[in-house]
Amino acid sequence: MRILATLGCCAIFVASVSAQQPDKNGFAADSPKKASPEPIPVTVLPAQAQAAPALLFKHTYTSEQLLRMEECELLKIYKCGIASPVPCGYTSGTVIYKPGSRLAVPGSKMFKFTAWQGKYITGGTMTNRQFGLPGIKAAISDGTSWIDGKPSLIFDYEDTSLICGRYRDEVREVSPGIYLGCMHKRTKEGPEISVWFALDARKLKGMCSLGK
Repeated sequence: MRILATLGCCAIFVASVSAQQPDKNGFAADSPKKASPEPIPVTVLPAQAQAAPALLFKHTYTSEQLLRMEECELLKIYKCGIASPVPCGYTSGTVIYKPGSRLAVPGSKMFKFTAWQGKYITGGTMTNRQFGLPGIKAAISDGTSWIDGKPSLIFDYEDTSLICGRYRDEVREVSPGIYLGCMHKRTKEGPEISVWFALDARKLKGMCSLGK
């Protein structure tokens, strides 16, 4: 039951948002006068968050590859990750329980069909997909990693769930469209990693902004 509770709370984004600046066109002051063309109406769209460029990643990974790694490898990869904007929509998830052990792969497959399949991202809110249905929610924010003190995407259940209020996830993009995260449990001695997970957002295009 402890494993189900932990993975049932499993969730796995927004730290950095870049704005697009409109181009400015200059005209020479003493150029020959010509008939002014009819003005063309232009609609200015809100700036959208941008995903991290692929060139920022030294290696590419898939969720299946991360599932088969030792925890020391996951820590190393996570520390090299980027706190990228959150992809809007549904991201399929992979539980990485007891990484490096014989339970990792079969355990992941079992929970894929039962307790946790991924998450729905809608701006500042994340909703886990559990047993095929929307489940426990978490608030998304940018924050500081409890692993290395650097920027990370945070999914916090403290104010959104009575069952999982002691848990908090932090997530980073480690390969184009692939996010690696871990769930922390708040204890008297400090935060402890309960489980690792991966999110696959390669099919998603739009990026979310906080509070929208």
